[in-house]
Amino acid sequence: MTLAPLLPLWVAVPLVTAVLMVFAQPLALRRVIYLAVPSLSVIGAFILLYQHHSHAVIAEHVGGFARGIGISFASDAFSALMLAATGIIIIASAWFAISIGEDERNRFFPTLTLVLMAGVNGALLTADLFNLFVWIEVMLMPSYALLAITGTWRRIGVDRMFVVVNLLTSSVFLLGVIYIYGAVGEVNIAVLAGAAANEPQVGIAITVCLIALCVKAGVVPVHGWLPRAYPATSAAVMGLFSGLHTKVAIYAIYRIVSTIFIFDTPGQWIIVVVLCLTMLVGGFGSLGEQRIRGSLAFQMVCGVGYILIALMLAANTSDIEARAVALGAGIFYLIHHMLTMGSLILTSGAIEETYGSGRFDHLDGLQRREPLAAGIMAGGMLSLVGFPPFSGVLAKVGIAQSAATAGGALGWTVITVIIISSLGALLSMMYVWRGVFWGPQMAMYRPIGAEKFQPVEDDLIINKKQLLPGAFLLLLSLAAFFGAGWLVDQTTRAGFSLLDISDYLRAVLNV
Repeated sequence: MTLAPLLPLWVAVPLVTAVLMVFAQPLALRRVIYLAVPSLSVIGAFILLYQHHSHAVIAEHVGGFARGIGISFASDAFSALMLAATGIIIIASAWFAISIGEDERNRFFPTLTLVLMAGVNGALLTADLFNLFVWIEVMLMPSYALLAITGTWRRIGVDRMFVVVNLLTSSVFLLGVIYIYGAVGEVNIAVLAGAAANEPQVGIAITVCLIALCVKAGVVPVHGWLPRAYPATSAAVMGLFSGLHTKVAIYAIYRIVSTIFIFDTPGQWIIVVVLCLTMLVGGFGSLGEQRIRGSLAFQMVCGVGYILIALMLAANTSDIEARAVALGAGIFYLIHHMLTMGSLILTSGAIEETYGSGRFDHLDGLQRREPLAAGIMAGGMLSLVGFPPFSGVLAKVGIAQSAATAGGALGWTVITVIIISSLGALLSMMYVWRGVFWGPQMAMYRPIGAEKFQPVEDDLIINKKQLLPGAFLLLLSLAAFFGAGWLVDQTTRAGFSLLDISDYLRAVLNV
C-alpha cells in the first residue's frame, strides 16, 4: 500500500485548517494549530521520502476521474524532499511570528500563511501545468495580503509592484499553457514528456512558461523586484517568501526542463551567461545596500544563479551518473540556501524588532551587546559564503565538482564565476558585519519612527526566544554538513528521479 490516496491531504489540510483558524479561540490554541499543520506536513514528507525507496513515483487522480479531468498529484524523491524543506521553513517562520507577536497583532496572519502553504504543497505535487498555474496563484493571493499587513510604510508602493509583476508573469505563464493545450490537447506533464525537444511549437510555448518562472525566481536581469519587495515586509514574511516563492519557481523549472525538454534546451550558452550574471550581480549587489535584509535579498538572487547553473551543467553532459550528481548538487544547494537565508533573515528580524531598525547607520557594536545574535549571524554568513562547518561549503564544492567534470569552456567559466561571486558574497557579508556588529558600542539613540529617536537602555537586549528560530535553521545547516552523507544520498536520488522519467510516466499515466 502506498500513500498515493493521501497526497491531496497536503493541500486539503492546510486549506481546511486555515478556515478553522479564523474562528479558533483562544490564542494559545491557534498557535498550537499554526505550528502543528506544517509539522505534520514535514513528518508526512519524510514518510514519503522513505516510501520512495520502494516506490519511485506515486500518483493520484482526485476523485478517480480520468487523466485530464481529475486533478493529478504525483510525488517522487525530489518533491518529497521539497515538501520537507518548505515545511521546515514554514515552521521556523511561524515560530518567529509567534515569538514577536505577529499572529496576535494580525489575527489573519496564520490563516494567510496556511493558505500560502497549501499553494506551495499543491505546486510541488501537481502533475499538470495548468494546475501548476492554479497553485501558484493560490500562493500569491495570501502573499499580497501578507505584504499589505506587515512591514514598513514602503510596503504600499512595493505591494503594488509585487502584484503587477506577479500578475504579468502569471499571465505570460498561462499564455504558454494555452499554446501547449492548442498544440497537444493536454497539459499533463507526463503526456508532454519529451515534446519540447520533438515539437517546435511545444518547445516555444514551454520556453514562454520558463521565462515567466525565471522572473518569479529572480533571475537577472528580471530580478529588480525581489530586492525591493522582500525587505519592505516583515522578517517573518520575508523568511516565508525566501524559502517558498522563488524556490517553487526553481522546482518547476527543474521539473519542466527534465521532463518536457529532457535536458535538450536550446540556447544553452545564453542561459549560462544569464545565470553567471545572476551569481555575480547577486554576490556584489549587497555592497550598495544600507539595510541588513536588503543586503540579504541580493544574496537570494545570487543563490538562484547557483541552483539553476547546476541544471545547465546537467544539461551539458550525456553521462547519466554525472548528470545525476550535478542535479543532486543543485538540489543540495537549494536546501542549503533555504536554511541559511531563513536563519539570517529571521535573526536580522529579531534585531529589527528590538532596536527598531535594520539600517547600518542606526546600529553599531552589537557584537558586544548581543553575542548570541552575532554568533548566529556569523554562522549564517560563513555558510552563505561557503566556509565550514556549515552546509554552504559542501553546496559550492558540489557544484564546482560538477563544473570540473563538465570541463571545457563551460566548466572553467562556471568555476571562475563561483570563485568571484563567493568573493563578492564575502565582501558583502563583511560590509554587513562592519555596519552592524563591529565597532564601538551602539549610538546613544535608537529610532522609534520617522525622525524620532529614544535613548538606548543599558538593559535593552534581544529576547532569546526571538533568536531560537534562526538558531534552529542554523543548526540544521550545521547538521547538513556533518550529516552530508545522508543528505547527499537523498539529493542524488532526487536527481536520478528527474532523469529516469519512466516511473513518473507509469505512475501518472497509469500505464
